[in-house]
Amino acid sequence: MYILEDKFYANVDQQRWLDFFKSSDFPFFYTTVYPDRDFFKMFCHSLMKRNPDNEHLGGIVNSPFYEIAESFLLEICKQNNLDLNVVYRASVNGSFHYDVNHTFIHVDHEFDHKVFLLYLNTCKGDTILFDSHDQIIKTITPEKNKYVIFDGNIRHASSFCEQGDCRFVLAMTFN
Repeated sequence: MYILEDKFYANVDQQRWLDFFKSSDFPFFYTTVYPDRDFFKMFCHSLMKRNPDNEHLGGIVNSPFYEIAESFLLEICKQNNLDLNVVYRASVNGSFHYDVNHTFIHVDHEFDHKVFLLYLNTCKGDTILFDSHDQIIKTITPEKNKYVIFDGNIRHASSFCEQGDCRFVLAMTFN
């Protein structure tokens, strides 16, 4: 099991981009996390969509901001001696308060991958990692510029921020 949690020390230009990603100037789109259900709505900017023909090939770039986001992942992978061969999906998400413990427990893909989360603000709204029996193995609290990388086969969910707040995160899956 692989879990890495650390702080990203952004330079001035990088911090401008990270702040832009959660600003009113960044284009977000209102969506639902689970299209077949009418809850867990959020704002999302899809930087790279899943490849509908073959997820293993990598995603389809969907935003002019993708390369900026990818540069953060590349730098963090380099700092941690991790290979980055392919990115499967990437998005900037802004989620709200809901009166439930957390989203559905899930994995992002049914094949080997890693999950990268870079928190854009400090808030409630932990990322919760579970074992195969849905017992909590780790809880990660969002702090501005903190990142976590973990094996994609680890089941996970996110809890929700406090009422009136928003949880902003850059989320990418890769191998």
